[in-house]
Amino acid sequence: VNKDTDAKKTIAVLPLRATNPTNIKTEHTVQSIADLLAEDILVELSRLKGLTVISRNSSFQYRDTSDLATVYRELKSDFVLDGSIVHETEKLTIRIALNSRKDLSVVWAQRFSVPYSPNSVDDYKSHPDIDASLELEPVKTATVSAICTLLDLMIQPAVSRGTDNQLAYSQFLKGRELDRQDNETSNNEARQQLLAAIEADPLFSSAHSYLSRNLAVCFINRWTGWHDDQLKEALGYADRAIELDIENPHAHFARAASILWLREHQAALESANEAIRLDPSFAEAHAVKGMTHLYSGDYFLAVAPLLNAMRIDPYFRDAYQHVLAQAYFHLNDFPAAKELLEQRLLRKPDSDTSRVLLASALGFMGQQEDSQSQWKEALNINPHYSITHKQSILPYKHSTMFDQIIRGLELADISTDTLHN
Repeated sequence: VNKDTDAKKTIAVLPLRATNPTNIKTEHTVQSIADLLAEDILVELSRLKGLTVISRNSSFQYRDTSDLATVYRELKSDFVLDGSIVHETEKLTIRIALNSRKDLSVVWAQRFSVPYSPNSVDDYKSHPDIDASLELEPVKTATVSAICTLLDLMIQPAVSRGTDNQLAYSQFLKGRELDRQDNETSNNEARQQLLAAIEADPLFSSAHSYLSRNLAVCFINRWTGWHDDQLKEALGYADRAIELDIENPHAHFARAASILWLREHQAALESANEAIRLDPSFAEAHAVKGMTHLYSGDYFLAVAPLLNAMRIDPYFRDAYQHVLAQAYFHLNDFPAAKELLEQRLLRKPDSDTSRVLLASALGFMGQQEDSQSQWKEALNINPHYSITHKQSILPYKHSTMFDQIIRGLELADISTDTLHN
């Protein structure tokens, strides 16, 4: 191994500089957005095992500096991440750069442009980052994924991730980055990269476990390439990942995620607990544990693991909000379910599943008109949506558990014929 990779490298994430030439009154809001984005990146980078991330309290003291040499020297950092956000009329222009102390060079940089037009300063006086973060979600995802991948390649020896084959490792990182995007196109592209990684090194545990999760997600969403035996295929890759590295927490998580949808609830719970034992800070393992409790009918027990997942990972997947809403829904806390589903729909407005669950919660709350509106929007998103089909694939221990969702829709006078279309 190269001596340069023997010791952990250090990175300082500086606050992004914010300017607002079009409206000085909202400059505080733009700075809040800038700080939120920098903090999210800092949290994600801190999860890399080969990297030490300097604390926010230390790095944010250099808010107004452009002298990176001073930052390198005083913080003893190998890398510095900096950038800027400019508000221009109805858009934000965001520049982010990764700088290296070794040769004083910029090793990665990207410019983003996203729509942004706050209605007024008052919209943000309580929580200035909530609404703005919605527009920035794709920027955060792309930035964090690109930088994590780059630093993985620059810092961590491939053997530390279960392979000494650099080609396999590079293909795995590309597949992992694509898989994190959670959409149909990236899911298919990620699968090709992960299959290539396994072909390059058939003994690479992490490539098998990520492919397992990829296949399970494809099946659950009925994306391109799904087939009836896909969950069994996913379970096979997870089991192989465990054979190759029994201490790989992601492998046990992937096993839990696939076997849950095969309705083997106790086995799924055991695998989720093993993943958490191996890595107590593994947010996805806590989430799948909560999901397993939910579909087992232990709705109260589902809440704590899901809240843990969201606490551990402030950059949590929006799907966690939906599953937690399901738990509250089945506990008859319909206002709590409604609030979570509305938050999830702000992040993922095209979720027909969340709109249907929200419609049912609103039915129980006596808000018939709003319920019918959400149901119609769900059908606009997915004209082929079928309650009968959804009931058949969701891994409830007993299919009758789903009846509560149907009951809420019926309370809103959504016809049974329409429900079972």
